[in-house]
Amino acid sequence: MLRFSFLFLLFILSNPAIPQDNFVALITNPEVGANKNAQNLLAAVDSINQAQKVSHVVVLGNITANGIFDEFIWTMEILDGLSVPYSVVGGENDYLLSEGRGSEISLLWDDDKRITSNKNFSLVCLNTIIPEFDKKIFIDAETLDWYNDRISEIQSKRILFFSYYPMLSIETNLKFFENITDKKLFSFVSKKDRSNKSKIVNEGFYLNRKNGWGYSLISIKSDSLFIDNILITDSKKSELIKTNFSSVSFEKSSKTESKIVNQNVIWEKKYNRSTFVNSAFSGDKIFRAFKDGTVVYIDDSGKEKWSYQTNGRIYSSPIIEGDLLAVATNEGDLQTLNANTGSLVQVIGIGETISSEICIVDNKEDGGTTKAIVAGTSNGNLYCYNVYTLEPLWINQSANNGLGNRIISSIASADNKVLFQDFNGTLYCVSSLNGLLLWYWKPPVKNSNPLFKTNLIVKENNIYLIDTGGSLHCIDYLLGTEIWNIKNIDATGIVKTSKNGLILSTEKNKLLTISTKLGKVVNQITFSPELKFETITDFIVNNDNIIAGFSDGSVYKVKPKQKPKLIFKSSSAPIVSLSMVKSNLLIADYNGSLTLLNDSQDKK
Repeated sequence: MLRFSFLFLLFILSNPAIPQDNFVALITNPEVGANKNAQNLLAAVDSINQAQKVSHVVVLGNITANGIFDEFIWTMEILDGLSVPYSVVGGENDYLLSEGRGSEISLLWDDDKRITSNKNFSLVCLNTIIPEFDKKIFIDAETLDWYNDRISEIQSKRILFFSYYPMLSIETNLKFFENITDKKLFSFVSKKDRSNKSKIVNEGFYLNRKNGWGYSLISIKSDSLFIDNILITDSKKSELIKTNFSSVSFEKSSKTESKIVNQNVIWEKKYNRSTFVNSAFSGDKIFRAFKDGTVVYIDDSGKEKWSYQTNGRIYSSPIIEGDLLAVATNEGDLQTLNANTGSLVQVIGIGETISSEICIVDNKEDGGTTKAIVAGTSNGNLYCYNVYTLEPLWINQSANNGLGNRIISSIASADNKVLFQDFNGTLYCVSSLNGLLLWYWKPPVKNSNPLFKTNLIVKENNIYLIDTGGSLHCIDYLLGTEIWNIKNIDATGIVKTSKNGLILSTEKNKLLTISTKLGKVVNQITFSPELKFETITDFIVNNDNIIAGFSDGSVYKVKPKQKPKLIFKSSSAPIVSLSMVKSNLLIADYNGSLTLLNDSQDKK
């Protein structure tokens, strides 16, 4: 099999019609872990190593089949067999299915972005996937900062872009391309935006398609690009594509950065660090955590008082208990900080990936009651520790059950009970005193989703939750039996309480009011058609008003019997949390910007 591939390579490398200065080899969607893909990738590596003119290899798309860490390691061991440098640009499996939300790529290959240059062209490899907003094509603030710092390294007039989504589809493309308008480029992608009709985008050559498995050789002559799609299984089906670089030319999208002047802004603070968790509050103290592990304390005047680095990635919201701030890292460390000074008080390593939110619960010890912190892991274990000493109190393994069902929900607690949900949608109720399982409830339809999270709401001796199929369920808090459900409402998982019952958001950008007594929808709020491609990312109920944030960075206020009104937008970064600080509205977006609005001045 490889003999025919090698002969075909010799033909290409000896063909005078094809430039022979050097080649870039492109491997797309290896998906190691499924079928015989590891063996296929080994064959591609061996074949590329025989092509002496290859100067660099790019691996683009789904690196793994299931996002499992062992699959990342397996892929790295195979790719390290290449005789030339290589770069990795991950796909949806790697970012949406993995425990580390794609951070495994940075851990194993230094970074998920890279610039490589030679005399004829430059390679730019970038991640365009945000795991927390998987339907949004967006470049985060860290990547933009990195790119602007490295732009001087792009010396060549020709640029080859490698990304999962097309660069021209990215909402922040104006910022990205404004410094390279004198360049010519060609873009290779793994998932084409069908609405993008640009001629410079070449969809990745899929290695696992029915008619064969292979890779691409890319060569350049002047502004012409030669792409040889090579099938290892049948060299006769290899195809040669000739195309051209294109000048940077694009129209400013209506979704690009726009500034709405808002007279109610009290202060704004920009961190340029990705974040998607909620803030923690204690009086006038505001605590924010960022994905890179940084935790900051900001007072209500917008002044930063201290900053602390946990040396891990933070995917769950910090919580405050007295003078202690509790923080969990994705790598499995629970840390408590002095909320006043930011100094470390205690730390304990769980040894498993923390995949849930964390929660403070009451725990009885020696006849008294103390506070404990609980956290769920990707192995399906729920751990409980004394919040003041981090002494282990108990562990519940109900969701593990030998299968390691990831715990992904928020954690609720009331009346000596702790409730949590795994990624299959099963709801568990355990004793906060000893961790013993009291009952569990399984949804009627199993629909696993490792990214799905729902707020668990305990109200009036019932617990309310959204299953992975988007249906709302009311469960008896004491017995674990279902009382009623509302199906086919496409709920997204965000549920809040109101004086009239519950309010939840839907996939169709509606806010539904649910009567908990009647078990049905009694009201709905529909937003403007221009938001039909966006999603509600957070909302709060403030007296009779509802304030909702969207994935395009906009914030709307809804007053009773009035149409939703846009009250804030400063960028296209998704809103990640909304909170009331006294009578003011605190807005946090994905790029780490914090804005405090005087909401009480909005009289219209």
